[in-house]
Formats: sequence, C-alpha cells, structure tokens
Amino acid sequence: MLIEHFASMSFISIFYTHSLQ
Repeated sequence: MLIEHFASMSFISIFYTHSLQ
C-alpha cells in the first residue's frame, strides 16, 4: 500500500539521518 511505503521511507530516512549524525 502507499501508506505502508511512505511509512517505510520515513523510517529509513530517520534511521539514515540518525546514523550520519
């Protein structure tokens, strides 16, 4: 579903940003 995909992208974005810092 689109919502599921959006949630996945958000989670990956937050995780990736947290890893960089």
